[in-house]
Amino acid sequence: MSEELTQQLPNDLLRQILARLDSMESRFDSRFNSIEARLDKVETRLDSMEAQLTALEEKVDRRLQETRPIWEGVLEQLKEVNARLDRTETRLDRIEKEMVAMRRWARHTFAEMGQEYDDLEERVENIEGRLTSQ
Repeated sequence: MSEELTQQLPNDLLRQILARLDSMESRFDSRFNSIEARLDKVETRLDSMEAQLTALEEKVDRRLQETRPIWEGVLEQLKEVNARLDRTETRLDRIEKEMVAMRRWARHTFAEMGQEYDDLEERVENIEGRLTSQ
């Protein structure tokens, strides 16, 4: 049936249509080849990026393996430092409590001594007063 339709067309018109179809096909082929080339470049770049990422991951893994013992040692030392700090804080708390108790004792003792001094001073004044009145 399609042969009948094309046979009914004038030869010039048929040639023009075929020429345009050939032109379109050529342009499509050119565009397709261009797109395919660009996709190949993108694929190449992605492969390169993937290789770089893999190399980076391997490098990071190696560094982690190299530094893991160091960090484990550091963490162990931190635990020891924290334990020593806790013990030091406990001792300082005990010393602070003892100092507070000593301050209270000293205040009390000095207050008593001041009172005794005042009492002695009063007694001396009384004695002096009796001596001068005689």
